[in-house]
Amino acid sequence: MRYVVTGKQMKAIDEYTINKTGIPSLVLMERAAYSVYEEIKNRYDTDTNILIVCGSGNNGADGIALARILRENNYNADVFLAGNKEHFTEEMKKQFHIVQNLEINIVNKTNMQEYNLVIDSLFGIGLSRNIEGTYYNIIEDINNSGADIMAVDTPSGIDSETGNIMGIAVKADITITFGTVKQGLLLYPGADYAGNVIIKNVGFPKEAIQTSGAECFMAEESDIESMLPKRRSDSNKGSYGKLLAAVGTVNMCGAACMCSKAAYRMGTGLVKVFTPVENRVIIQTSIPEAVLSTYNITSFDAAGLKEDIKSSTCVVCGSGLGMSDTAEKIVKTILESKVRVVLDADALNIISRNKSFENLYHENVIITPHIGEFSRLTGLKSEDIKSNPVKACREYALSKGITCVLKDARTVTSFKDGTAWINVSGNSGMSTAGSGDVLAGIISALISQGMDMEYGAVLGTFIHGLAGDEAKKVSGEYGMTAMDIADGIKNVLKKYESKDAR
Repeated sequence: MRYVVTGKQMKAIDEYTINKTGIPSLVLMERAAYSVYEEIKNRYDTDTNILIVCGSGNNGADGIALARILRENNYNADVFLAGNKEHFTEEMKKQFHIVQNLEINIVNKTNMQEYNLVIDSLFGIGLSRNIEGTYYNIIEDINNSGADIMAVDTPSGIDSETGNIMGIAVKADITITFGTVKQGLLLYPGADYAGNVIIKNVGFPKEAIQTSGAECFMAEESDIESMLPKRRSDSNKGSYGKLLAAVGTVNMCGAACMCSKAAYRMGTGLVKVFTPVENRVIIQTSIPEAVLSTYNITSFDAAGLKEDIKSSTCVVCGSGLGMSDTAEKIVKTILESKVRVVLDADALNIISRNKSFENLYHENVIITPHIGEFSRLTGLKSEDIKSNPVKACREYALSKGITCVLKDARTVTSFKDGTAWINVSGNSGMSTAGSGDVLAGIISALISQGMDMEYGAVLGTFIHGLAGDEAKKVSGEYGMTAMDIADGIKNVLKKYESKDAR
């Protein structure tokens, strides 16, 4: 896992490193500039015409230091000084003095189309208001230059916390960020502007990050091996959990099949599908491995459901469940049982319609709403949720004492203590009907196998995206279906199967 920070937290990391550890800011700046140089060296020949656009602050000072390093290594690098000298920071004054002594070419006007590579070193994470006036025009020129664009730390104009665009923003091909990744580089629309994000270690100590107030993380592939429930040689289907899937209604059986298939692909030992009797043939045909427990939707008796719950290690509820009175009774019965449960789709719509059901929440609840469902749950407008999904997800999880998986292009998971995770796996092909049902099946499968509720949600979301990436290899982003994602799970997990099963 990797820490994800806001601009404010990054400044705290910087200050701790300088004031507590004693590493001078100019040393950090030199390391940052050299790390950008390394990427340039690996990608561009010395005959590349490079323009570094510098502001007045420390991000501009990074750019000035970079210009010096590039010139020392025989690159043709000019500096376009966009910032006002009267507003220079102390570090910028020192860096500017050095390059003046070295006679590096500094320009106040330039035709950016004459350069092959334009480097944005205007604002970084230090921006506090919308960009306008001269700076707006400069960023327009950068974006219209036709050159490759590289951003130093953060593309200028991106809110480092939310990823929102502050009037205008540099649209980079590559962003070299320092220490750890910033939230705004992961969340949309900022992620579109950041391009390929490369994280460089410039010497910030772990203690600086840990004391910064950072409460957000992103999962990495190394987390799969460490978190994934291990398989054992001396096992049987009971060793890997018994999942009860309360899914599907009359004429809505597809969601039940996708959820159940994903759970089996994720390694669950047994999936029992609790569904209307009308779905029996379809499920037995589509998912022959599944065990069925059927009911009559017009004469529902909760006794059978309660017995099924008792024999299960986890319940997943909601995929294609419908909004009938019987569906309401099913959701209420499951919540009252205090069982480990993943609530998705119609289960969440039912809770939105019956707000008293939120009083039945408990610490073993995971909800997996998309933006529309979350809007109905919370009363927040969709655009307000999307403008700061980490904040919205965190506040709901904290207030309700549950785990919330807020699904979007960047899915955010928040624990009941406010810890948040941003998922970066996946692709646009997963924007297809049934993708959420597959996710519910994956997460509940991990929980049924004994994983911690919260980390099961994080790992399940990450694997879901990787399965979508596997499906993309076969079907492409246009042709991908939810069943393709479910099939992609096995290719993901094959890479991480325990080599020392015993």
